[in-house]
Amino acid sequence: MTSNPETFPAQSSGGWREKLPPLPPHGTILLSPHSDDIVMAAYHIIMERVLPGPLYLVTAFSRSRSMRIEKRRLLDKHILPKLLSGSRNSLNLKRTILRNLRNPETVTQIRLEEYARFCKLIQATPVAIDLPDCELRRGGMITDPSWDLEKESATIARLRDEVAGILDRWLANLLICPWPYGEKQHLDHRLVLEVASDLAASKKTALLFLDDLPYSRRPVESVFFEKRRNVLYKSILLPLGSPSIRAKHKAMEIYKSQMKEYFHKFVDLPPPGDHSRCPSETLWVPA
Repeated sequence: MTSNPETFPAQSSGGWREKLPPLPPHGTILLSPHSDDIVMAAYHIIMERVLPGPLYLVTAFSRSRSMRIEKRRLLDKHILPKLLSGSRNSLNLKRTILRNLRNPETVTQIRLEEYARFCKLIQATPVAIDLPDCELRRGGMITDPSWDLEKESATIARLRDEVAGILDRWLANLLICPWPYGEKQHLDHRLVLEVASDLAASKKTALLFLDDLPYSRRPVESVFFEKRRNVLYKSILLPLGSPSIRAKHKAMEIYKSQMKEYFHKFVDLPPPGDHSRCPSETLWVPA
């Protein structure tokens, strides 16, 4: 795990709480593009227990073949048995591991189990939508913010139907998702934003946004404006001291198959435009 070279004092969250607008009761749905996105964006926002419960962590694209795993983690007790699945003898262990590292069934199972452990930690109900991620649909990751979403109209329609059903089933009236605004914007994150914006408008559901780590740490100049509802948003920062940062790194370690060392350094960085140099989490609320 990457350690932060600077030490930040423990921060009080009292001022942050006072800046929050009144939040609607009766449940919160955190709509995450992938199972590991929310831990980076909002671990401490969740653990502050200011979001109205019950809490549902919905993963939009739960099927994947992507496993960003480092060699030292191959021996993890939750991962190695699944990577060895199908091996007939010791001679083909390496071949079996390499095959399972790109096997959608194996990768998806490992990721879902990590997701379930994280949901247990934050006391949220896991709801995994059985949709393939960008790598399965398109053969690789797409982060070009100008990529035409019309090419994904069928995916958008199915995701909208799934999330609408979840909103109706759980009667939650607060929807929160990451806002992709960096120079790189993951296609799946853009699709989630599209669906969340549509449903918030049609179902009159309150909509808030989270920082889109790690992509937002390479920002572009933009006005934060939610076009579909013509609502201007402002950011509220939850500052993180060193103890909070260490706790967040530990929570990220749950996702051993996905969270490379590279991702850890981004949670130690302040948000774009914040000159305090203090790491924080961001919640965007209507201005």
